[in-house]
Amino acid sequence: MPASASPDPPPHTRLAVQGDSARIIREAAQWLALLHSGKASPRQWRDFDAWCKAHPSHQQAWETAQQLSQKLGSIPPTLGVPVLTRPPSLPRRTVLKSIAGIGLVGTLAWQAHRHALWQSWQAGYRTATGERQDITLPDGTRIQLNTATALDIHYHPDERRLQLYRGEILVQTAPDTASPPRPFWVHTPQGRIQALGTRFAVRILPASGIGTAARENFPTHWQPTHTLTWVAVLEHRVAIHPGQSHDTPLQLHPGQQAWFDPHHIHHSPANIPLATGWSHGVLYADNMRLDDFLRELARHRPGHLRCAPEVAHLRLSGAYQLRDTDKILDIVAATLPIRIRKRPYWVSVEANTNTL
Repeated sequence: MPASASPDPPPHTRLAVQGDSARIIREAAQWLALLHSGKASPRQWRDFDAWCKAHPSHQQAWETAQQLSQKLGSIPPTLGVPVLTRPPSLPRRTVLKSIAGIGLVGTLAWQAHRHALWQSWQAGYRTATGERQDITLPDGTRIQLNTATALDIHYHPDERRLQLYRGEILVQTAPDTASPPRPFWVHTPQGRIQALGTRFAVRILPASGIGTAARENFPTHWQPTHTLTWVAVLEHRVAIHPGQSHDTPLQLHPGQQAWFDPHHIHHSPANIPLATGWSHGVLYADNMRLDDFLRELARHRPGHLRCAPEVAHLRLSGAYQLRDTDKILDIVAATLPIRIRKRPYWVSVEANTNTL
């Protein structure tokens, strides 16, 4: 049932919570810098593990830092450790400039992402990494939330609206009993999707998180750092309205998918059952590149899952049960010439030199 509106907390309470959030985000970014540098000592790995376990917000900030790193590029290893080991007396502004200077975040991207993270933490419906959730609304609409998803639900006299902040949802709309029937919308940072009596999936992701084959046909103005909304239709139709476009909305039909930003839309046919297998707890692969497969698997497990470039091109097929991602890695290692190195919250998939 949609969360009811509650009064805003006092200003001093909001400032305290926002301050804690900013501190946790900075710490996550600093840990990411160190671990990406490859120079973390065994003691620092233990300290990092303890930090992640100290509070659920630490783990969520760590996952968000990884996602932001994938969107905005890697951290130069030589700069990672100095940022983490900065003297405690440095002011907050100096720390943020240092983080921006090593490429993890630009000033605008950092502010925008911090705002998005704050919205995600305050959303009425959230799932943690590896968690899925089913919601049935009063009108009979069913929503399935995939891993690491944040969503608000707004039902008003003139519309039904979902606000997706991050992650992925599968929606089965129900006929509205109001008279006249209210339109059903899904809003994302990139625009709006109107449901036209339909079942459809929506996901927010960086362009770098899209499969290699699909990216080959993308418009050249979409760089890996761009955040996009993906839509796939299982039944009936949807209409896509990019946030800053005045063109006629694009209608998608069953078996079609599209990616869009505030200005442009790119659409193509889709293998919908494979793309929405997560709703049944399954990750499907059909002659899938290993790096694309691991990128999808990483969404369903905490920590960082790295694929070495020399094995990224390997292919695999199968149906993998998401309830045990460690078992999935074991199965993949048994079928491909790879080896898996595990640390707390950090897994590396590399070439097995004994079999290559």
